[in-house]
Amino acid sequence: MRQTYNILEVANTHGGNVSYILDLLDEFKEFNKKAGFGIKFQPFKYDQIATESFDWYEVYKELYINESEWVKIFDKAYRTKDIWIDVFDLYGVSIIQKNLKKIYGLKLQTSILDNQEVYQALKSVDISKLKLIINIAGRA
Repeated sequence: MRQTYNILEVANTHGGNVSYILDLLDEFKEFNKKAGFGIKFQPFKYDQIATESFDWYEVYKELYINESEWVKIFDKAYRTKDIWIDVFDLYGVSIIQKNLKKIYGLKLQTSILDNQEVYQALKSVDISKLKLIINIAGRA
């Protein structure tokens, strides 16, 4: 019988607080790879997904996590879970490239399916061994 696979969605519940994410990983450590669990993160950079005039720009700035913090998060998450990345921008591609050995899969949101800049950047990374989820919700 095939085991169910689950992906824990962190999204932006962390509010930009890395300690919260690290604590969350401790809290959910029993939900591990062997039990069929992965965890999905959304690394993005505020100035790559929005302009300063956008209403949510300041919120995106608060949610931003720098590259060295992502390394800490991935180091800890990798011990117990498959790591998935929601790809939004070139910053996310850079995070993938720098942490590729720890990443299990990618999710492409509907909002980036026509983003040739992101696709070109992904072509420069060997993602051939990664799992892929493509979100087509709302796509006409």
